[in-house]
Order: sequence, then C-alpha cells, then structure tokens
Amino acid sequence: MRTHMGVVTGIFLFAATIAVSADTKIEFKATENGGSGMSTVLIGQGKIRSDTSTGMVLIDPTEGSMTIVATDKQQYTKITKADMKQIADMVAMTEQAMAGMTAEMRQMVQSRMGGAAAAQPAVTVDTGEKATVAGKSCRIFRTTQGGRTTQESCLADPSAFDLPAADRATMTAAIAFAKEITDSLTKSPMFGQIVSTSPFPAGLVPLRTTTIDASGKRMTSELVGVSTAALPADTFKVPAGFKEQKLPVMGRGRGGN
Repeated sequence: MRTHMGVVTGIFLFAATIAVSADTKIEFKATENGGSGMSTVLIGQGKIRSDTSTGMVLIDPTEGSMTIVATDKQQYTKITKADMKQIADMVAMTEQAMAGMTAEMRQMVQSRMGGAAAAQPAVTVDTGEKATVAGKSCRIFRTTQGGRTTQESCLADPSAFDLPAADRATMTAAIAFAKEITDSLTKSPMFGQIVSTSPFPAGLVPLRTTTIDASGKRMTSELVGVSTAALPADTFKVPAGFKEQKLPVMGRGRGGN
C-alpha cells in the first residue's frame, strides 16, 4: 500500500512539475482582409517570441536584447541596451545639429538619409474607448503618422491572461524591456520600423490589432486563446544560416560581420 501511494504521489508531483514549467502559446487569427500579420506569441525559457507574417521578434529580458528576424530575407537584427543608448545619443545629436541648419542644408541631409529624417514620427494615443475581445476587456489605442491613422490596437494588461508563474514573470520583464526600447526610439521617424515591431505597444498586450494602409484598407487579427505545452529548445533561437543585418547607425555597415 505504501509503495502504491508512493507511486501515485510521484506521478502527481511529476504532473504538477510539468504544469508549472509548461510554456505558453497565445494565438491570434485573421478576422478582416487577411489579418494584420500577428499569429502567435510564445513564452518560455525566460524569453518571448512573437510571430508575424514576415518573421518574428525574440525578446530576452535577462540578456537585455530584442532580435528582429526577417524570415523572408533570412536576416536578423539584434538590438541590445548598449545599442539603444548609442542610437538615442545619435538621434539627439542629429536633431541638435539639424536645428541649427538652414532649410537647404536640412533638405540635403534628409536626402542623404533616404528621406527618413523628413518623415514624421508615429504617435500612439489612448482613445479612452474600450472593447471586449475573446471575453477579455481591452482599451483602444490609435497610432497616427503624418496625420494618417496607420494602426488601431485593443490592448490589455498582462493580468488579463492566466499564465504559469514563470511565464507571467517573463512576460512582465519582456514588456518592460520592449517599452524601454520603444520609448527611447519612438520620437525619431528613422527608427519607426523598429518601434513598429514591438509585440507590446504602450507596454500592454494586444488582443486585437488592425493595420490600415494608405488606401484605407483595414487588416485585422485578434486573440483566439491561450494554451500551455512544452516548446522545442530552438523555439527562441535565430534559425541557423540566417545572416546578421547590423544597425547602420552603429557604424558597422549594413552587412554582416
């Protein structure tokens, strides 16, 4: 009898251990015109992976890095805290230098930068409106650039998700780090592409995202559900053979090493 009870207890503890250490999968589905590109957010091993139609974003809050992977181009760009500081310093120096230039000189600098400096930064604001997606309450945020609405997102606090303790801690840390990156770069249109890749706009979790193109076409994806299961060890790694596309602002060129 004692042996039998010991086996039962062992099985129970093993199952409990699996439940506690299970990884999390947050799934989205396209609900309008093919969707906004969001498909899944995976949490595990102290990291986060957000999948889109063109690639994925890997966030490692412990290391302090965000890696943008373009699967269609088999390239990736890694951004660290040190990179963020150098980018922010460069943006500040550029803006200060351009403030003292004549209109002609500014135009010349902007043309050399491919017009990036001439673009207007994206601005995201809380509309004060609320909605419910998959039974969860969220707040609607609207992003505009150059006077045009480019995105609408219904965002929720991480507490809206019932996650294993370890994955909840990972999500909280990843959201804080992603917000640090976007807050640092959002004022500069030069890095709008980086800001737009963050899976956690405004430091919240998207339940529904709608992207709006120049013609006014709306493409929407929204939350389907959350599940837990063990994920393969290489889930949070850059695929083998992908080439690093380093940030040109870091003085390292546009190619790899």
